[in-house]
Amino acid sequence: MRAKALAITAAMLFQASWLNPNHGVTANIIAEAIPTFMNAPTIFTIANLANQIIVEQANIIGPVAWEEAGKVIGLRIDIGTHQVNVEGNPREVLEKLVAQYERLFGLASREVCRDAVRPLLSQVPQEEIPAVLK
Repeated sequence: MRAKALAITAAMLFQASWLNPNHGVTANIIAEAIPTFMNAPTIFTIANLANQIIVEQANIIGPVAWEEAGKVIGLRIDIGTHQVNVEGNPREVLEKLVAQYERLFGLASREVCRDAVRPLLSQVPQEEIPAVLK
């Protein structure tokens, strides 16, 4: 929740300074506050990993990737907005997602999944990452 509030505040400040620099909200920002936003850690969640997997699969197989992901128990997907939410055990849900693509498109799809999340794995709790993605 704190990360979301920080992101919203940063977005508002950026928008205000972009549209009208040195006026309104941004006129009172003290120099010490800026490093807080610049050094805030990027937080990746299992939903981010699932979304990245689906996006990479969609780059290869098209919109059917979103339809197939929608069949995975534990994933709640809004295909129109490409919003992904994970419900239940994150490790199991990711395993099911990878298995869904692998069942349809073979081992190559597992490699696509691994490649999709590789840059993000160091920023997610290791206990939540299934072995098929390591």
